Amino acid sequence: MLSEQLAGSDINKSAIIDKDGMDKLMKLAMRFSDDPTVLQEVMSMITVLSLRSPHNAACAIEAGAGDIVIQAMQRFPESEPLQRSCCFMIRNLVVRNPENRTILLGNGIEKLIRKAKMNYKSCKNAATDALRDLGLDSYNL
Repeated sequence: MLSEQLAGSDINKSAIIDKDGMDKLMKLAMRFSDDPTVLQEVMSMITVLSLRSPHNAACAIEAGAGDIVIQAMQRFPESEPLQRSCCFMIRNLVVRNPENRTILLGNGIEKLIRKAKMNYKSCKNAATDALRDLGLDSYNL
């Protein structure tokens, strides 16, 4: 929680990115790829870092956040909090970065988001927003 508060400041966000924070988060996610609670925290951090920051969202995709989110959603479909965090992160990665939409959609993210939306009530709004910001007309389905 404290880490999210620190990352919430634009100055802190820039400092984290400038110090290779995205790469460090990706290494953390890979090291603990079998722990959905750690992955959830990584997704939450990336969500905060990429909020209203197209540059940071691009850095996240370059660092491998797209691959990590897809793997996490595929590997832990039973983890409702992780699925929800993934949906929030996806939204922030694509809302101001159309190029990220193409990358994620090309890698099959739509199916994973729809599955989370269908399986978990707590994911419904986050998944709907992610689908909308991915540019899909059928986001309410």
